[in-house]
Amino acid sequence: MKLKEIKAKAHLLKPLLSIGKNKLNSNQIKMISDKLKKDSIIKIKIQKNIKEEKKVIALELSKATETEIAEIKGNTVVLFKKS
Repeated sequence: MKLKEIKAKAHLLKPLLSIGKNKLNSNQIKMISDKLKKDSIIKIKIQKNIKEEKKVIALELSKATETEIAEIKGNTVVLFKKS
């Protein structure tokens, strides 16, 4: 699947979860991993009150869930798992 197609599909999705001031935890990572077993594309919202840079959080998410970053737009991150 091409990046353009992934972004188009992600546009229709609602965020799976919102990452707040408590940042990432093992339960959130497990939820993301479980969802990715069923769907190859997910959207995650990062709350505005997070001081850490969005790209750093996106990279942490990507590494923890073994996914690729399709897009970081505003406070939203789109991840996809290559099949």
